[in-house]
Amino acid sequence: MLLRSLFFFPLFLAVSLSPTKTTLANEKVYIAAAEKIPYISQSQSNQGYVYEVLQHAFERSGYEVDIDFYPLARAKKLVLDGRLDGYLTLSSSNQLKSNKWLSQPFPAGQMGLLKRIDNPQPLYANTSTPILQQLMNVNKFQFSMVRGSDLTDVKEYVPESSIQWVVNELQNIDVVAAQRTNFAIIDKFSAGDLIVSRRPHLIGKLEFLPTTIADQQFHINFSNESPRNTILLKAFNSGLQHITADGTLDTILAKYGFFPSSQKSDLTTKLVIGAVDSIDILLLKEVSKLYEEQNPTVHLEWRLMNETTLRTRVLTDLALSDGQFDVMTIGAYETPIWAKQQWLTALENLPKSYDIEDIVKPVRNVLSISGNFYGLPINAESSVLYYRKDLFLKAGLSLPIQFTYETLIEYSKQLHQIEDGVSGICLRGKPSWGESIALISTIAQSYGGTWFDSDWRPQLNTPQWKKALEVYILLTKNYGPAETSNKGFNELLTLFSSGRCAIWIDSSVAAGTLFNPNTSQVSEDVAVTKAPSGYLSAPSEWFWTWAFAIPTSSKHKLEATKFITWATSKEYIKHIARNKGIYSVPSGTRYSTYDTRFSDIKVPYSAITLSTIEASGAKYQNSKAKPYLGIQYASIKEFPAIGNQVADLIDQVVREQLTVDEALKASQAIAEKQMKASGYY
Repeated sequence: MLLRSLFFFPLFLAVSLSPTKTTLANEKVYIAAAEKIPYISQSQSNQGYVYEVLQHAFERSGYEVDIDFYPLARAKKLVLDGRLDGYLTLSSSNQLKSNKWLSQPFPAGQMGLLKRIDNPQPLYANTSTPILQQLMNVNKFQFSMVRGSDLTDVKEYVPESSIQWVVNELQNIDVVAAQRTNFAIIDKFSAGDLIVSRRPHLIGKLEFLPTTIADQQFHINFSNESPRNTILLKAFNSGLQHITADGTLDTILAKYGFFPSSQKSDLTTKLVIGAVDSIDILLLKEVSKLYEEQNPTVHLEWRLMNETTLRTRVLTDLALSDGQFDVMTIGAYETPIWAKQQWLTALENLPKSYDIEDIVKPVRNVLSISGNFYGLPINAESSVLYYRKDLFLKAGLSLPIQFTYETLIEYSKQLHQIEDGVSGICLRGKPSWGESIALISTIAQSYGGTWFDSDWRPQLNTPQWKKALEVYILLTKNYGPAETSNKGFNELLTLFSSGRCAIWIDSSVAAGTLFNPNTSQVSEDVAVTKAPSGYLSAPSEWFWTWAFAIPTSSKHKLEATKFITWATSKEYIKHIARNKGIYSVPSGTRYSTYDTRFSDIKVPYSAITLSTIEASGAKYQNSKAKPYLGIQYASIKEFPAIGNQVADLIDQVVREQLTVDEALKASQAIAEKQMKASGYY
């Protein structure tokens, strides 16, 4: 957890809160940084939280920052030689700051101990004694640590002879997993993110001890040789104070899933909810104030994230056995896998009024195992095609009931009016398994592609996947909006609802926004139909449901169960319909929604929403040729790691850094390596 106390260290320079006035417009600052996942990395969205902090802080003082990535030793040398203005550095709150060229701190994570769950170590309960001292008093344990790491908080208790040096944090995880050391000394979030993204087979096998070695913070170490070091130090400190004071820093932290812990009264139970920042969840957060009024002993702490960040944070929580969340929003992919791993609480003794038979059957099936529910549905969806009736009419086009991607390419070409600000088609491009891969997988399936064959051997470097990827690249590059890599569901919803897309293939959940005249500029002109097909005759549709689940680590299971039962009930849906309007009703979860509310008011998308969910839910099952559940994903715990790496490679094709063949060859190699490491063959 990132600690708010990091903001209250003594200031090293007395600086004014007004921006520096001595800088030239667009004057550049040159900073070197070593990659530190998940804080700053070339592979991350916007290159990570720290990158954005540096940009915003310097911008407030009139500077543009140029950040280049180097190994730490190289970065220090470049700054020492005066060739760069400064480098990013980590230090702990226990270290004495004597360097006058060190900036004010901004939050990093916690340095602590990672170990195997099946390798328990005796620990004393005396919290006043440092954890390392406790361990060394018990036994001469062995520790691993990345070479070049600061030993300030370690060497007092652990002799160097007890430290095994490794070259990077991934190797640090590997040596403790292989039992070649007792503990890895590692940053908590770095450990979690690397396990999730690169070592998924270790999820549930390692844990991060709750006692911290040191709280860490970032600084910029400015060059002693730079003639403008004093000005730049003052400028950054001033900018950092500004973005701290106005909440920008907190906003950036939350964007990457880093949240401070809020305070609560001793008389209340705090439920920490890790949730996707969807329209339905934002509305629920607003309406949940009513729940808190009716249940004054419960305080709901919402931690809202985009779906990619959310997936990383909740899986990181499980990977480290951390127990941050009482309630998680998870989906059709996670629920059956996590339930079998015993990471989720069975939701037993639901009240009769909850009426589980009213839940749409495919949704009910994916959220339950042997009659026990492990998730309660927030919404459910399939993929559909939205299009502008007015633009089709103007172009003299009409969509047949069933059509192929080849037809879609031709229509996108004719409707692409970039001079009018209208893209022929809008498709997800954000590189992650839940964004771009969700769509690309359905296209691949429509051409006969699968992720794995019946023997679990990856099937990515195949003609079927090549055809699908060529179609996707052609559409996005030639007829899609600019900067595809930054476009996910939320961004494309904004584009289509503002009249800037002629066609959009995406979630049926978007219909409520697009048909609502209060939220859409094209509500009178939008129409919806089934998604196109490839070689196969059936449309390529995905199946998904977002659901609330309670991790077994929650200390407030009864209170959490009561809340999620209320939030997904028929009564809640009726409340939304009465008070927020029919377009705001969560879609796809209950038959009663369609039997009464939608059919009476004749919302134009009701029939296709329910029919596509039922149809795609039927295709969701595994088969002899496809040994896994899922359409846009494969129901194995390694899939997010594989899917995200494949997404990054496809994004490089979009950016013209790789060819389709190169991306598929590399994707196949990544998948094969992971499946072998996990013991599938």
